[in-house]
Amino acid sequence: MSAITTSRGDRIVYDDLGAPGAVTAIFIAGAGPTRAEDPVTLATGEAFAVRGGRAFIPDRIGRGESTSEAPIDLPAQLDAIGALAAEADAPVILIGHSSGCAIALLAAARTPNLAGLVLWEAPLGLFEGGAASWWTNVRRAIEADDLEEAVAHYMVGMPPEWLEELKKSPAYPQVVLGWVPDGEALMESRNVAIATCCPPSVPL
Repeated sequence: MSAITTSRGDRIVYDDLGAPGAVTAIFIAGAGPTRAEDPVTLATGEAFAVRGGRAFIPDRIGRGESTSEAPIDLPAQLDAIGALAAEADAPVILIGHSSGCAIALLAAARTPNLAGLVLWEAPLGLFEGGAASWWTNVRRAIEADDLEEAVAHYMVGMPPEWLEELKKSPAYPQVVLGWVPDGEALMESRNVAIATCCPPSVPL
């Protein structure tokens, strides 16, 4: 386990696999598990390290062991990715999963040592009425302190049994507050063309 502090004072805890100086994959989770609950990402990072790369698998801010004293928003999450990219001190590949893809997409444009961008199961362009309308409903519920309604709006289209399982979590419904960066990123990325976020030399 390793840890860094961002310029905003957030503490980012992450698994550091592989050798310093190697091309570094930075994994960006969506509105889902902590790194300790995500064996697939861990196995992927380990496989990349065995092949000569390096992998950073962080807990998102406000999740797992990564902490913040301030409200969690998209700029804070982008700052955390920037801090990890700087810590790598090597070419980096941003790997987003689910709503983390939107965050990775926006982070790519501000990562000077970007070597690649991977988007896995990206929920881009899937919202009926558009991402802006979807996020407006979620944000309105959050501002009204109706967090259960915010979770329901956020997880629109998810199986009912999935939502019932989520309700058993001790973090429910406050968990939706940690999804604010995802919602903001999904709204902002609707106007971002993937090919324009990266230099022509960067593989997508």
